[in-house]
Amino acid sequence: MDLGRKILIVEDERVISLNTSFVLKKIGYHVVQICSSVENVVAVLKEKEVELVLMDINLGGDLDGIEIAELIRKDYDLPVIFLTAHFSHDLLSRVKNVNAHAYILKPFSNRELEINIELVLLRHESEKRIKAMHDTLQKTNQELEKKIQQRTDELVRANKALTEEIELGRLQSQAQAQSEKDFRELFENSHDAILIVNPANGSIKKINISACVLYGFTADEFLALRTNDLFFHKKDADEGFEMLESDGGFRAFEAIHHKKNGSLIFVEISVTIILFKKKLALQYIIRDVTIRKNTEKALVENERKYREMTNFLPVPIFEVNCREIITYCNSRAAELFGYAAAEMINILRLTDLIADEEKEEVRKMLTDRVPDKIKEGKTHSARTKHGEELTVVGYFSLYSETGGSVSARVCLVDVGDLTRTQQQLMKLSMVIEQINEVVIITDPKGKIEYVNPAFLKGYGYTVEDVIGKPTSILKSGKQNRQFYKKMWNRINAGEIFSAEFINLRKDNALYYEHKTITPLRNSNGEITHFVSTGRNIIDEKNAEREIYEHQRFIDAVNNTVPLIVCVYDLSERRFTFFNNKLTSILGYLPEDLFAFSQEEFIDLIHPSDRRLMLLAFEQDNYSSDEVYQVAFRIRNKLGEYRIIEFRGVSFGRSDKGVLRQVLGTALDITEQRYHERQLNAMIRLHRLQEKKEQKIRTISLMEGQEEERRRLSRDLHDGIGQLMTAIKMKLDNLSQKLDGSNDAFIKGINDVSNIVKTTIGEVRRVSNDLVPISLYDFGLAAVIKRLLDTVQDKIVSFDSNIGNRRFHSSIEIACYRILQEAINNIQKHSEASEIAVVLDFENDILQMKIEDNGIGFVILESQPYAFIGKGNGLNNMYERSRIIGGKHSIVTSPGNGCRIAVELNAKLII
Repeated sequence: MDLGRKILIVEDERVISLNTSFVLKKIGYHVVQICSSVENVVAVLKEKEVELVLMDINLGGDLDGIEIAELIRKDYDLPVIFLTAHFSHDLLSRVKNVNAHAYILKPFSNRELEINIELVLLRHESEKRIKAMHDTLQKTNQELEKKIQQRTDELVRANKALTEEIELGRLQSQAQAQSEKDFRELFENSHDAILIVNPANGSIKKINISACVLYGFTADEFLALRTNDLFFHKKDADEGFEMLESDGGFRAFEAIHHKKNGSLIFVEISVTIILFKKKLALQYIIRDVTIRKNTEKALVENERKYREMTNFLPVPIFEVNCREIITYCNSRAAELFGYAAAEMINILRLTDLIADEEKEEVRKMLTDRVPDKIKEGKTHSARTKHGEELTVVGYFSLYSETGGSVSARVCLVDVGDLTRTQQQLMKLSMVIEQINEVVIITDPKGKIEYVNPAFLKGYGYTVEDVIGKPTSILKSGKQNRQFYKKMWNRINAGEIFSAEFINLRKDNALYYEHKTITPLRNSNGEITHFVSTGRNIIDEKNAEREIYEHQRFIDAVNNTVPLIVCVYDLSERRFTFFNNKLTSILGYLPEDLFAFSQEEFIDLIHPSDRRLMLLAFEQDNYSSDEVYQVAFRIRNKLGEYRIIEFRGVSFGRSDKGVLRQVLGTALDITEQRYHERQLNAMIRLHRLQEKKEQKIRTISLMEGQEEERRRLSRDLHDGIGQLMTAIKMKLDNLSQKLDGSNDAFIKGINDVSNIVKTTIGEVRRVSNDLVPISLYDFGLAAVIKRLLDTVQDKIVSFDSNIGNRRFHSSIEIACYRILQEAINNIQKHSEASEIAVVLDFENDILQMKIEDNGIGFVILESQPYAFIGKGNGLNNMYERSRIIGGKHSIVTSPGNGCRIAVELNAKLII
């Protein structure tokens, strides 16, 4: 972990932010600041150095954490780790769009936070290095394109000059053609090969001496040829004719020709139309440019090889011009000094990398203009781009460029790399000294040069006993000459040899060792040493003997068992034993499956059961003496799947308690499972039928109860209610007819009338409680509003979008009864001051929500619709909604009120 990494926390929950800050500081990070808004984040990033941002997604304000992270990514290129307690696919999609480095769900452990921070910082640094390398590559490509363009311009100018020269030669040839004598003299004495060719068929009519010398043909042999016979690529001859035919003028082109001896030459061909013996003919002037072509090719190839070679050298290489400016550097140079190559080439001077007090000395080395003189071995102090100090050894080689200027190639070797290499070698030496495996190093003839302490402990020798002695002193005689001959043939051929050795300790005790011998080569590919590493396997040999004895016993017993018995070797990942029941049950011979690897055996398992079967091969499942049991489908020899019940137990542990083998039995339960499925299907069908009948009986019972309620309600309303109303009217009439002479009697009549009036109201209330008559007349919304109007001492709100819409009577009655039960519970137990009821109907789904701000209660896990110390009201509500196929939920906790939601599918019921 890199201590002191600067981290910014963005979190609007103060307790969470302080706890996160405490954890980060405890781990060893530096918390720059804690911010709760985007303004604070921007201000901190402008003023302070930050390496990583821990960002909460749900922040107060106009922007959430994801939007702030997008701003940070665009403006500051900082890694962001999101911390959130919520997860959704939409949220994850937004996080992906901002290229977040990590996403941690709260709550998280300190270790989880630390690991994610370290991985994100490492990934961010890797991305920065990759970006820098990409920029360097882009700059190098631009420079290369620039140089290619410069070289192309030079070639164009050279071609132009050559074309002008050829054109001048053509004009001179035309002038000389006026005189036959002058023409023959020029023809014969030309240093270039000249051919006179018939344009109709390409046959050669006349050649000069230079042509014979160039190609090696005699004059007679030439006259028997055609021009096409000289071209290595026939298309070059066709292209020459096509260029000539385009306007009939002079053309020059390059091609590859055969000589008589079969060798190839590069030639430059100029074709001119002339008069030969008063007929039109073609004059081929051919110049050998093989040397020029090979030189150009060698220059280009040498330049490419030089760049490739220096770029992959593990030491920094610079080229510096006469003004000390760096004109080239390889990738190691840019990496060592922390620059991109584009930031150094043609921008920095070499002395810009050297410490101030040593600049003049390096400048003197660069200005000592003695080409081909190498100045080396001088140690200098240098600085990287980020101010880190380096100690380097400089090697300076001066060379002359075209034009006479002197430039330098400079190699600056980081001595720190050598120091670190020595430290790594020291660590490696300490590891070899400490490991438990035997290590022996010998010369190519097998004489021992080094042994580690594990060898001395295992074999009982001292260092003086073995150094300089041949490894044959360890031989026990238990392995034949062919074994050692094979070993020497392999390692002398440069191959690694690995096998079990039976050696002899100093006390003449046998020492069983699994040894690996590796040849070491020098830079010339010659074998200089052999390194032998070995592991004591005496415990494994003893275990193998025990397993063999157990195996004999198992073979004798399991061949009489009426099920498959097998042994699986966990170290070799394969079966080592099957009894003969394998063939009768699955059709395979034991040797068929012995040859199977674990992967091949798993292919026989049904794809859906392979994961279960793999667990049967895991060592962790046999940590105790319990039986591991699993059922899976396996393909038999005929290709049919059979259901096998496998039981495995631990078997064959080493002295250290490591499990080596599993003993298993397998029983074919295919027919048993078939009958079980049939029986289970019949049971499920019977249960479904019972549930359906029970639901029908329950609905019928509830409908009967509601019908009885309606009858009682009508009897109360129409019978007792009307009778009480008539009594009150009689009493009122009697009171009006009496004179005022008997006030006490009149008062008594009025008191009775008031009692009757109260009784009438109570009868109406009871009648309405039994069945709200208005429910059948005006619908659900109206009767709910009327019920809520009766609630006293509470703030009641009612929101509905159903209007006068009517539903099936079972839905309306269920909703009314549920609301009635809920209002009754709220008034008796909740101590609430507010009640909110919502009716919502959309897409055939009717939802009713009842919410209060009361004291809430605890829902029991064993009885989710009953609560501590109360009756069965909530359970009744749940049963009513369940019976008609509705969904019912209750959300509550002490001190947080209660929210009841009922959802009914009106379409299904209607």
